[in-house]
Amino acid sequence: MLILRPNEGIFFANATALRDEVMTRVRHAGPSLHAVLLDMEVTADLDVPGADMLAALHDDLARRRVTLMLTRVMAPTGRMLERTGVTAKVGAEHLYAQVLDAVVEHLARAPAVTPEAQGLVRDGLRRLRMLVDEASTTLDADEGADRERLQTLSRRLGRAESALGDARPGPH
Repeated sequence: MLILRPNEGIFFANATALRDEVMTRVRHAGPSLHAVLLDMEVTADLDVPGADMLAALHDDLARRRVTLMLTRVMAPTGRMLERTGVTAKVGAEHLYAQVLDAVVEHLARAPAVTPEAQGLVRDGLRRLRMLVDEASTTLDADEGADRERLQTLSRRLGRAESALGDARPGPH
């Protein structure tokens, strides 16, 4: 998974350069790349050329069998993605509220090349779930919404860990 966060909002003047940069990084990543996660946090108001670029980027990546995922899409940008058909093209299931949500989903679905790699991913998910569980216990009573979000994330991490099965390095 390649995770990118542009330093400025996507708009007509930088859309092509951003697409070119993403594709350069995809080429350098090689065939093991399965997903590109684009953090849209700094794009507060997407214009039509920016939306068109995202649609074209989706098509370029799809030809390489790489999934485009978007995260932290602000409301005005989300409305533009809807109006221009980008959400339908990318798939609403590939839009995430937070980077971590997208990473967890990717890890749960990404094919592990070897049993060792699968075991490492599963162990990483277990450790992350333990950190999330620990963080949720340190919250004050007035932080109930944060606690609920962490508990939801913990359940998702547990499901992702279970989805990987009982993969452990070594002979089976």
